[in-house]
Amino acid sequence: MIQYYDHQPNLYETIRSLGTLTTVIRLDVQEMDSDQWKCDEIEYSHREPLTRAKDRALLIAAIIRSKYTSDAMEAILNNYLLSPTDTESKEEFEAMQAWRKCAKELADEVLAGV
Repeated sequence: MIQYYDHQPNLYETIRSLGTLTTVIRLDVQEMDSDQWKCDEIEYSHREPLTRAKDRALLIAAIIRSKYTSDAMEAILNNYLLSPTDTESKEEFEAMQAWRKCAKELADEVLAGV
């Protein structure tokens, strides 16, 4: 979800609201002009402070799902399996795999920073 700020936002932070914690991850932070910033946000809600053992897989899934729904991932995978030499299928599959790898790295970065 695209968000706008009047200051440069942190790349990630955890916010407490009514007993629930929400870790917000900000991607592609861009300065629009001197007083406005734009970024894409991913939110992951949880009850306790983040831990690698409990939250890593769920955080990775939330990051992946911010770009690919389950249906989209299934379609990409099936198209690739049906025709792995088709250029379009291969490119979609490789892009999805690159995003999955990025999601794992991003989740590890966020968990290391908490």
